[in-house]
Amino acid sequence: MPFGGFLNGIRPVNLATELLVEARYAEPMPIEPVDTDTETDFDLSEIYFYNPWFSVGVPTDDTSATTTFVTTVAAGGTELCFWFDWTGVPEGVPWDATWLVDGELVEEYSFFDQTWDSSGEGPEYWVCATNAEGFVSGLYELSFQVAGEPMFLEGLVVTEDPVESHVITVVNETDVEGCYVMANPASSSEYGIDLLGIDEYLAPGASFDLELPEGEHSIAVFDCDSEYLGGDDLYTVTGPASLSATGG
Repeated sequence: MPFGGFLNGIRPVNLATELLVEARYAEPMPIEPVDTDTETDFDLSEIYFYNPWFSVGVPTDDTSATTTFVTTVAAGGTELCFWFDWTGVPEGVPWDATWLVDGELVEEYSFFDQTWDSSGEGPEYWVCATNAEGFVSGLYELSFQVAGEPMFLEGLVVTEDPVESHVITVVNETDVEGCYVMANPASSSEYGIDLLGIDEYLAPGASFDLELPEGEHSIAVFDCDSEYLGGDDLYTVTGPASLSATGG
């Protein structure tokens, strides 16, 4: 069965996700909205999710202090959780969190027709899936929708055997300030959500370190107008390295 919770902030920028996806694929956002009969007047324009993490266990004392965050997971584990920080989420808004494995919906891991009862901003919301028989290898993704509107798709590859993670230093070699740094497995259809902190920006000439597992990834930097500044849609991680954003 799945778990979800609130454990315990703010750049309320309307991140134009559709524009970011179109910059990569020149096609509409691939997540399908969840069907809902509920009409709402919620303002979704200020919603912003950031600081994504995966963990291999649910919290035991209502704080992340007892949680082991990971960048890579080997098959056989029984708990997989996704964490994120947020701002601008209206209290009482309906939401859904759906887990996909290799692109296929897994209903028993997923949440449907939930009501957001946390504050409008905060850290460390978590959504977990469990499998007593152990997770098999594959691409695991969490798709999050608010009031039927897709917000993000974040992925992690569960590997057959353990792999190492390495630091990849992303350097902004443009003359434009970067607002968003994103990375996801290359097999995912999207870049994921912002890895920068709530008030962090990537100034011209500045760098930002990502910890990524060995394998292929899509990495991107965008400015504050959601314009693509550079990256690599098929970046192979084999050890510590640097990647330059040199402009769209």
